[in-house]
Amino acid sequence: MDGKDGKTTLKRCLDEVLSVSLKKFKYDHASNSDRQSWGRLIVQAVKTYGDLIDSETVEKLEADIEMIKEKIGIEEK
Repeated sequence: MDGKDGKTTLKRCLDEVLSVSLKKFKYDHASNSDRQSWGRLIVQAVKTYGDLIDSETVEKLEADIEMIKEKIGIEEK
């Protein structure tokens, strides 16, 4: 599995985690400690999703910079 497939799989897993966690968090009969645990899981999943998006953005920017360097003839020192 390459990086892109791994990220796609991770996104699908995070989507499922968020879906289940939100349902459990909203459940009226859940205790406060249960809700707090589900809330923490939601926060962590959203943070992980954000980190993944940041990583993809940085990778794209690096590729764009390399392409621009090649077009204008700049070599690494």
